[in-house]
Amino acid sequence: MKKESDLKTIFHIQLKMLTIIVGFITCGLLSAFAQTTDTNARVMKITTETEDLIDIQVSVSASTFRRGDDIPLNYFVTNKSNKAVYLVVEPDSYVMVKDLSILRVISPVRGVSDHEAYDYDLIRILPKKSYKGKLLIKAKYYLEDKNYDFSITRIQVGFSYLFNKSNLNGCKQVTYVLPCFYELYTKSKSLTIGDLVIEMKKQ
Repeated sequence: MKKESDLKTIFHIQLKMLTIIVGFITCGLLSAFAQTTDTNARVMKITTETEDLIDIQVSVSASTFRRGDDIPLNYFVTNKSNKAVYLVVEPDSYVMVKDLSILRVISPVRGVSDHEAYDYDLIRILPKKSYKGKLLIKAKYYLEDKNYDFSITRIQVGFSYLFNKSNLNGCKQVTYVLPCFYELYTKSKSLTIGDLVIEMKKQ
């Protein structure tokens, strides 16, 4: 009886060990599968509508870029309201690396400053009309951050607009720009939309 009991004990120990080994193998296979399978869907177009009935659509022309490429973006702003809106546009897009895997195009209106030149254009969009524009994420913005080395990149884009520009006429010509910046900051609305999702391949 003792011998039979010992055999049962040995059998149960061997069964447990076999179960553990199979579990390790299964986990290893699942881990390898997770590492080699890309589950990130590429997002090439995003659309949002504000409470003011301003519809904004941003798109990217490709789902894959090489590290070192500039990334061109297209945007389409539709004014669904019953009054004219003014889209704030600046000559060059200001881009920052946010949380390493995110590239953010900062909204044109960022605050009040008397150390910068007032270099904004205000694009008038009539009711029920649209405006099409382009933005460019220059490679230098993410290449200068040595920690940025992500294959899956998320892009967020900021916009600013206002409905009344009466006190901003001639701001490009003035010497003292602080009142212009203050007026623009207090009268405009800004938002950031995202995420566009692309793949950034290494060279």
